[in-house]
Amino acid sequence: MTIKTTAFNQTNIQAILADAEKALAQVAEKHGIKLERTNCRYQRDQLPTAFKFITVENDANGNVMDSRAKDFLKYADLYGLSKSDFLAEFRSNGTLFRITGFKPRAVKYPVLAENVATGKTYKFPAEKVKLLLAQARAA
Repeated sequence: MTIKTTAFNQTNIQAILADAEKALAQVAEKHGIKLERTNCRYQRDQLPTAFKFITVENDANGNVMDSRAKDFLKYADLYGLSKSDFLAEFRSNGTLFRITGFKPRAVKYPVLAENVATGKTYKFPAEKVKLLLAQARAA
C-alpha cells in the first residue's frame, strides 16, 4: 500500500524514519558496517535527515570498536579516565548510560555515552563522567 504524504508531522516522521532506518540497516549489515541516524529538524514540506555509515572492528571480547571507541582508549588517561572505563555504565538524572567513545576535538563534552534504553548517544564532560562513575561504583 502506498501512502501519499502531503505534509510532515511528528506522527508520519517517526514512521518514515523507522522505514528508512530499517532499509538502510540491511545495507549496513550486508557490508559489515554500523548505521547511525542523527537528529533532524523538519519543516512542513521538508525532512532533511542524515544517516552515517561507520566502519567497525571488534576487540578481543567482541565489542564494536569504531573510531570513537578507539579514541576513548587513546585519550582516556589524558582526561583522568581509565581505559577500563570503556563500556562502563553510570546514571545521570536517573537515566542509565554506557560509555561508547570519545571526541577529542569536543573539549567541553568529549565523552560519548549511549542511553542504554534508547541507544541514542549523548556528550558529557569528562569530570562529570568521572564523578558519576565513582558514584556508580560506590552503590
